[in-house]
Amino acid sequence: MAKSTLTDISKISCKDTYLCEMTFGFIGLGNMGSRIVKNLMSSGHSVVLWNRSKEKCKQFEDLGAICALTPSDVVSRSDIIFSCVSNPKVAKDLVLGNGGILAEIKKGKSFVEMTGIDPKTSNDINEAVTKKQGRYMEAVIQGSITEAESGNLVIIAAGNKELFDDCQSVFCAIAKSSFYKADIGYATKMNLILNTMKAISIIGMAEAMALANTGGMELKDVIDILGFTSFNSPILLENGQAIVDKNSQKDHTLKHLQTDINLILNWSNTLQTTCPVLATIKEFLKGTIRLGYGDFNNTSICFRTEDYLK
Repeated sequence: MAKSTLTDISKISCKDTYLCEMTFGFIGLGNMGSRIVKNLMSSGHSVVLWNRSKEKCKQFEDLGAICALTPSDVVSRSDIIFSCVSNPKVAKDLVLGNGGILAEIKKGKSFVEMTGIDPKTSNDINEAVTKKQGRYMEAVIQGSITEAESGNLVIIAAGNKELFDDCQSVFCAIAKSSFYKADIGYATKMNLILNTMKAISIIGMAEAMALANTGGMELKDVIDILGFTSFNSPILLENGQAIVDKNSQKDHTLKHLQTDINLILNWSNTLQTTCPVLATIKEFLKGTIRLGYGDFNNTSICFRTEDYLK
């Protein structure tokens, strides 16, 4: 069987993409989901919402969104439903659990999973949705809260191509670039690979900054000089500056990072391969979270590392 090629809709001008007249459902209004919905509504999309906390939904209702009573109600009132929830278990239970939305899936309904999940969970959801004659696509998110706010995320999608095409106006509203591959599991695997690089990079930055601080160096100097080197990158500069500013705001918390790392290591176990660096990071994170840093962002790792260096 011939391999599908990678399609990049960033090469397609969003100026040539017409606003889709379908109704879009969105389940999950966390840090990322709420910003995605804001950009969907700002670009004129019709949106039906559900979130566990009704207060988060109410703010969008005041702007013209429809707030559904249940997740199943979102499905019944929408053509394409997006899910952006906290973890794979919640994502799977939302579809397959007791009272899940699967009962409302039928021909003419489409489901897009944006939650960071593992390949097996994505395959399970795909089998369930397509068995009910619905369309399925995984469309994982890469990017920070700032990028979500400005509509500059990166979307990696896999699954039904017609569904991908129907979502182009959505992706133009929320992302600077969106990639497509036919094979279910491709997007989730790519997300885990990119998150491996991200986790190692930000932990390495935190350790280096802790070493610099303990050694009496000016942390601002480290970031300034890093900016002129060949290995500077937005994620290193952003996390480094946050350490300089002692900004531990609760955007991407250590608990979220721990969830990502557990997903990666579980996948590597199914492949019977090892990720020794990531496994070490996992144990370090356990101790850091146990000390009460779990609800803070990656800058807290620097402060924890300084304790080890003393």
